[in-house]
Amino acid sequence: MTQDLLDFQEAHPDVGHPFTPLALILDASARPPVSDTWDRLKSGLQDVAAQNGENKNRSGAVEAACYPSWVIPELFDIVPSDAPEDILSGYQSLLCFDKSCAPRNARVVEPDAFTASVIQTVRELSPIECSGDLSIQINHRDADNAWIIGLYNPWGAERGDVYGTGSVLDPQSARHGVLRPKFGFSSAKVIHAWPEECKLEASEKHLEVTVGPGGTMILEIHPKV
Repeated sequence: MTQDLLDFQEAHPDVGHPFTPLALILDASARPPVSDTWDRLKSGLQDVAAQNGENKNRSGAVEAACYPSWVIPELFDIVPSDAPEDILSGYQSLLCFDKSCAPRNARVVEPDAFTASVIQTVRELSPIECSGDLSIQINHRDADNAWIIGLYNPWGAERGDVYGTGSVLDPQSARHGVLRPKFGFSSAKVIHAWPEECKLEASEKHLEVTVGPGGTMILEIHPKV
């Protein structure tokens, strides 16, 4: 596994930087336990449908519980309210549910509407419409304007030396998704995929992906010039 990572880094030394256009503002003076609004956000972002769909098949449940798939790509940072202006100005949108600690230019919403606002804002700012039940991270590479998409399927893998046989993968736990770039693209290719069940099917306007049990896939998408 370590050698695979080193080989990937050597073959792809520049995978861009995380695309996180949204800052969620956390009161810098808060001490644990923080507002239960953050707990509601965490539970509200988890893909409940995907979790419930695994009730009949618990393979990989421990890993999925640790890192469940979300209903949106991970396109935000949690930023303290006292962050310097030059940090905050780097975000396209600031979202806060506590008016007393909201920085200048932050949009303040009611705590009960915070989760829905996060989901809506991420979908508006994301360069790619995503559907399915995979965890998704998006990087942007400035050198050639490419988008690097990381996909992860937390289900279906029991890691380590299980019963003396090594990691056990459940082929029934492959997950599917559809990516619809909001821009015209000239090419889309897989630069990493594991296990072998992973596949990409590209059409002119969308990409259909399958990620095998416990697997990861990384795509490189080039916009039309």
